Amino acid sequence: MEKIFVEDGKAVGVRLVDGIERHADIVISAADGYSTLFHMLGDAYVDETFRRYYRELKTFPALILVGVGIKRTFEQEPQSVLGINYVLQPRLKIGEKERRRIGVHPYHHDPTMAPPGKTTLIVILDSDYDYWKALAEDPQAYEKEKEAVKHGVIQALEQR
Repeated sequence: MEKIFVEDGKAVGVRLVDGIERHADIVISAADGYSTLFHMLGDAYVDETFRRYYRELKTFPALILVGVGIKRTFEQEPQSVLGINYVLQPRLKIGEKERRRIGVHPYHHDPTMAPPGKTTLIVILDSDYDYWKALAEDPQAYEKEKEAVKHGVIQALEQR
């Protein structure tokens, strides 16, 4: 989106980057907060507190999320907000950083995440944004690295 249209304090439509305009009863921005507040809304809804946040607060580190479905449950493992921590053999290398461990979040207890007898597993790893941005200059290398990370995570999970 390029612009969000507002009438009487309510978002009523958008202009897309190709110039097409669409009006709607509900508008939801899936962009980051900065783009939404400062660009698409033209900073009309930004007070000094928000300006200071974006000026002074540190950004959240880049993350990699790998989600897989498997044909088993983890009912023997205690439910935990932190997930299950596994030692990696072999270690998983992403960019210049080697991982010795990964945290795995099983969702077998949530019937909306997987059918009975199966589990959705989520692995979230901190990452280096600059590494991925540079890699994205070469789409084939970028895809190859994504596949290598996914394969490494799946390999680690298969050992359990």
